[in-house]
Parts: sequence; structure tokens; C-alpha cells
Amino acid sequence: MKKSAFAALLLASTLASLAHADSSVVFKGVLKDWLTVGENPAKEFKQVGNVLKVARVRLEARPNENVLVVAMPELAGGIRVLDAYATLNVAALPGLALTAGQFKFPFGQNRMPGPQALRNVDYAAINTAVLPGDAWDDGIKATYSLPQLKVEVASVEGMGQNLSAPAGSGFGLRPSQELSGLVEVSVADWTLGASCYQGSRGNAFTEPRLFGGGHLRFKAGPLALQAEFINRDVDRIGYQAEPLLALGSDWAVIGDYERVEDYRSHALGATRLGGGVRWQAHEAVKLTLWAQGDSAGPEQAPRSSVGILQTQVEF
Repeated sequence: MKKSAFAALLLASTLASLAHADSSVVFKGVLKDWLTVGENPAKEFKQVGNVLKVARVRLEARPNENVLVVAMPELAGGIRVLDAYATLNVAALPGLALTAGQFKFPFGQNRMPGPQALRNVDYAAINTAVLPGDAWDDGIKATYSLPQLKVEVASVEGMGQNLSAPAGSGFGLRPSQELSGLVEVSVADWTLGASCYQGSRGNAFTEPRLFGGGHLRFKAGPLALQAEFINRDVDRIGYQAEPLLALGSDWAVIGDYERVEDYRSHALGATRLGGGVRWQAHEAVKLTLWAQGDSAGPEQAPRSSVGILQTQVEF
């Protein structure tokens, strides 16, 4: 059952009322435009065109210092609601926050930040290759944050964005209640993390699966690295590594390596190699020239390739 219109109306009404109350309302947004040129596995130049990849507006309202209400629709490719939640900071336990609504459930590293914070032009393909379905879901979440520790646990429906299963009915979809969690520990220049997800991702699997993952981030001077793996039970695993070298304050060189291994058949594996140069043209504008190639099966050499000129504007 679609509920994006209802959620958008509810949150718009809430934010409008808060705007007239003693509260602070903030509007943020990001646009990402791609100009692409490339060839498919048949060596035909058919990956040519222009697409508005991301167009998101984020509305934040704070009726008081301990409550945050968020609504974020995605406008590119059709209107759909992504974030639609409220968060309460528990004053009696500093560092603890409780969230209810639709949010990006905690799992992994690359899939968690917003698109404006990505080093790459897009999210890693290993995310959906190993953990299918949407990154957003309905549920409740508890977050505990300290300067060197972050813990997030959530219970979600497993149906994905803008789909609900009230009272476990699922409106014809198989009902599901699923659990996810993420832990990060920071020491000096390193951050180490682990994730877990137990569920069937709506109707993606006939039985619940156990997904696990680990990740790290490292930064020292101009050099930064992030890497992670995601594993699904005993049938599939994905790896991703993303180095970055800053060249002054405005330029950076970025690389990307991704590999998915399927334990059942090597033919179901895939590899992506990519890299590019990013220029911070303005405080709110980034330009990235990116090239990447994809291969299937055990091959590492790309069978298709694409070049992307990405223009990113934040407001």
C-alpha cells in the first residue's frame, strides 16, 4: 500500500504548524546532474545522455532542543518520500536518541551518508547486489553516540520505502519484522565498524537471511581510505575500497574498486573499477569527472564503460 502522499501531507502539515510555533525550520537540498558517454557490452555507444540523478529537499523542524522532525522527498525520477521521521534526544541519558517513522535503516558504511557526502559519484553497487531492496524502511530506532563510539539498533518492517505492514497484515505482501544494527569505534585516525541485519527484505527471500558486514575509515593528512565488505548468509559477498588523495583544498583524486562474489556460481559475480577527479568550484558546487567500467562473472577486465561529468549543487 502506497503511503507517500499521506506521509508527505502529514509531515508538511506538521512542519507548517511548527513554522508558526516557537521552533526553528531549516530547508536544505542537493542536486546532482549527470552528463554521460559510454559503451555497452556490445561496444555500442548507447550510454550517452543527460539525467538529473538526485533532487532532494530536506526540511528540518525543531519544536524544542530535544525534538527533531524531518521530511525529505526525492524529486528526480518522480516524487517519493525518503525520510519522514521524528527524533527525540533523551535528556536524562545524554547521547541517547529515539527515532520513529521512515528512515534509512542502519547497516554498512557506503550506503549511510546522503548523496552530497559521497566521494564517488554514486553509491556502491555492492549494496543492492548483496542487500536487495530500498535503503529506507518504517520502524523505530535507538542511537547512542559518544565522541569515539556510535551504536544504532532498529526494528523495521522490511517492506521498503512507502510500503507498510500495519498489524503484520502487509496488505497482501508477506508480513515481516526485521532487525538491523551498526557499531562504530573511532581510535586516532581510524574508524572501525560492524553491521548486522536479520530479515527477508520484504519478498526478496522466502526465508529470513542473516546479513553481516564490516568497514573501516582512515585519514592521515591528504590521504583518506574507506573500505567495507557485506556478506549474505552463505551465498554472496561484496567488497568495496575507495581511496582519496586531496590536492590542496579544492581538488581530489578518487578511486573505486568493487567486487561481488557469488558462492553458488562464478558467473553471477561482478566487478567495477572506477576513478576520477573532483573540483570544489564553489562552497556549494562540486564538479566530478569520473570514468568506470563493469565486468560480469570471473572476469576483471571491463566489458562496458562509461564516463560521467557530475555537477553537484547544495543549497
